[in-house]
Amino acid sequence: MAHDAVRLLLAQAAVEAEVDPDRLRFTEGLFELTEMIDLALTLEPEEATAPLLTRLRHKMAQHVLPPRRLRINRREVKQVYNKYKPKKRQVPPPAPFDPQDQFLDFVDLLDPLEGELSVGGP
Repeated sequence: MAHDAVRLLLAQAAVEAEVDPDRLRFTEGLFELTEMIDLALTLEPEEATAPLLTRLRHKMAQHVLPPRRLRINRREVKQVYNKYKPKKRQVPPPAPFDPQDQFLDFVDLLDPLEGELSVGGP
């Protein structure tokens, strides 16, 4: 909501300065607004509103960006990187486990305290 308020003030400043609103710097406009709020808090609201808004729009219009250059490359959607490989649709899914199957039916546990394994086999 505050962003829209700053954009509205920038648009009003651009109309008064006869400049494209996209060419006014948002961050500089926000800075000028915060500085003006500090000044407005020291004055009475009745006497401060109109002159300070005029002064604020004038200060905002001073920070103009250079004209935007035309785009050299066309816009395009880049491919999304996916770290997971796509599923192989030609391979059928594995058969489901029976409810009575247990973990130890599928895995051979090695005993780390048992003697060294021979490389060539038993």
